[in-house]
Amino acid sequence: MHPLLTRQLKRLGLEQAAAPASLEAWQQLLERVSRSYVESDQGRELLERSIDLSAKEMQELNEQLRRTSESRLTEERDKLQTVLRSMGDGLCVVDRNWDIVLLNPEGQRLWGLTEAEVVGRRLPDMISLSYGTNLTEPIFTQMLLDETAQGHSFRTDDGILTSITGRSFPVSCVLAPIERDSQAAGAVLVFRDTSERKQAEDVRRHTEHLLRQHQAALFGLTSNSIIQSGVLEPALKEITRVTAATLGVARCSIWLLREDHRAITCKDLYDVSADIHSSGVELLAEHFPGYFRELLTERVIDASDARTDPRTSEFTDDYLTPLGIGAMLDIPIRFKGKLVGVLCNEHVGSPRSWMLEEQQFSYAIASLVALALEAVERLSAEGALRKSEGRTRLIIDTALSSVISMDEQGRITGWNTQAEQTFGWTRQEVVGRLMAETIIPPAQREAHRRGLKQFFQTGEGPIVNKRIEITALRPDGTEFPIELAVTPLRLENAYSFTAFVVDISERKQAEEALRTSEARLMMTVQGSHIGIWDWNLATDTVYFSPQWKNQIGYD
Repeated sequence: MHPLLTRQLKRLGLEQAAAPASLEAWQQLLERVSRSYVESDQGRELLERSIDLSAKEMQELNEQLRRTSESRLTEERDKLQTVLRSMGDGLCVVDRNWDIVLLNPEGQRLWGLTEAEVVGRRLPDMISLSYGTNLTEPIFTQMLLDETAQGHSFRTDDGILTSITGRSFPVSCVLAPIERDSQAAGAVLVFRDTSERKQAEDVRRHTEHLLRQHQAALFGLTSNSIIQSGVLEPALKEITRVTAATLGVARCSIWLLREDHRAITCKDLYDVSADIHSSGVELLAEHFPGYFRELLTERVIDASDARTDPRTSEFTDDYLTPLGIGAMLDIPIRFKGKLVGVLCNEHVGSPRSWMLEEQQFSYAIASLVALALEAVERLSAEGALRKSEGRTRLIIDTALSSVISMDEQGRITGWNTQAEQTFGWTRQEVVGRLMAETIIPPAQREAHRRGLKQFFQTGEGPIVNKRIEITALRPDGTEFPIELAVTPLRLENAYSFTAFVVDISERKQAEEALRTSEARLMMTVQGSHIGIWDWNLATDTVYFSPQWKNQIGYD
């Protein structure tokens, strides 16, 4: 029985094995069956319409997805092409047979070939790539090709690439496989021209070598005792010799500027080829006004082409051309804050550009010349000081007064010959001893210490800058009268004291004898009852004795 008929019988409450009992039941059954067929046809039609609509929608969706995917794929492909063609590195793509399928513009530039000339040709036939210390081992060997085919990459930063055009240059490169379904489908070669980097490294190494040379030369000169000897000629000879050897110039000279700035005089010129030193040449400003004008600006004169440079071209006919000088490097020499001369480095041959490191080295050499000049001045000052000190010592040692020096701690630092005779101490015995314990009597020592302390506090003292009479002490403990004058002197943040001492024992004895004589005379005059008067012509004073006054009735 058809499933639809079975369902309709069930809805009417009829059994499948028993027929309807009445005509009405049959009519209901038939109506039900008819409606069921109609409903079934309608459902089938609706289903067919739904399926047809869904199929169209799916087709449209699939088409839309396809178009979107192709658009995105095209966009991504364009982006990739743009990136590949705008890369700063060369890029080459090969298939599994090492046939070139792409070469970007940078790669074309480096190889000297267009993409059309290389696409479809084998990579090993177009370039040779080598690496290693001797740069002779080729990269594109069968073993390397096999390694890349197995998914292994290769990298080197020290390779040499040579194309079939003959172009050759250092490269840093990476050769990496392209894998598809776990199998090698090709390879990508990315390479970069490292010529500029190599040149920069060479320049850096050359600069480091120059700096080491400059440092060694400066260390040798600064540690050379000749430079600080104070004798100018040998110092300048050593400076010009070392400078010429370090800079690799044919001639190096040192010139000093006259006070009126109208001339410079050569103090030393070293000629490397002849290995001789000379001096004495004078250049006048009126003959070379342009050079002197530039020199007085105290700027470096780095004439890479000395014959055409306006700062040095005045020397061309008489100096540069006859000697074959092509470049000059002149550095001003300053001493005590002013321009005093010039250091001149002369290169014989073609023009030469002066490196910044060479200019800095020359500035350091100019400073050494200033140190040599300072040493000369210092030596002269020391000589003058020694002469002055010699004269001072001679004056002090031949002085009739005792001259004694003392430092802030109260220790004796100076003791002349007269002091030895006056006090009985030798210089060797007293220098370094405390003044208070050497020549000052015990009763006066405390006053001496108080006076010294007062001076340090106030700048004044009871005996400073005064002439007084006081007693002094000899080694045997005896005391004797002296006349004393003390003068303080501040030197290098410290005080020193100089005492001028005169033994007045004989004068005191004479004064005492005179007083005794006068007393005796007075007693004699008074006892003799004789009138006496005295007229001192030097002072225009008159003395009348009492007896004389009594005799003439003068009160």
